[in-house]
Amino acid sequence: MSRHPEDLERLSAWFDGEVGEVEADEVRARLLGDPALRAQLQEWRGLREELQTLQPEPLAPARLSQLHARLAFAGARDSRLLDRAVRLWSIAAALLVVVGAGWLAAQARLGFDAAEPAFARETREIERAIEELLAPMPGTTVQRPAATSDRFRGQLRNPSVSAPLPSEAADGGPQ
Repeated sequence: MSRHPEDLERLSAWFDGEVGEVEADEVRARLLGDPALRAQLQEWRGLREELQTLQPEPLAPARLSQLHARLAFAGARDSRLLDRAVRLWSIAAALLVVVGAGWLAAQARLGFDAAEPAFARETREIERAIEELLAPMPGTTVQRPAATSDRFRGQLRNPSVSAPLPSEAADGGPQ
């Protein structure tokens, strides 16, 4: 192959049809005297033929404009969808901030203690409500079996709550 890179540059420009008549004549004369340049030209021609088998005929301008329109439409659609998703996520984030701030403000206003679990108060209220439902109506005497009473007390009792249930305080403790 020729040792001069400018020879390859000129050959490439000639091969691509980018030179004038005078320079094209010079490249043809150089090809006649240099077998390495001829070999390079043959290699490039072979590559061009292989590439043409992949795309046998050039795309028509109408087909190119149709592909361009489809790509532009798809890009615009994707842009709209992305914009919509960003707006929805922004609204969701703002709503989360507002709800979180409201929850913190309500917690501070109602005096929730961070050291006490939030469910402890609710559990005591539920236990009292169940005990009131299970307690006999005023003016009636109903005897509950001891096994049933113990079973319900064991299920209702929260080990983290140390206060006795209302019926246990009246009876003198758990049975």
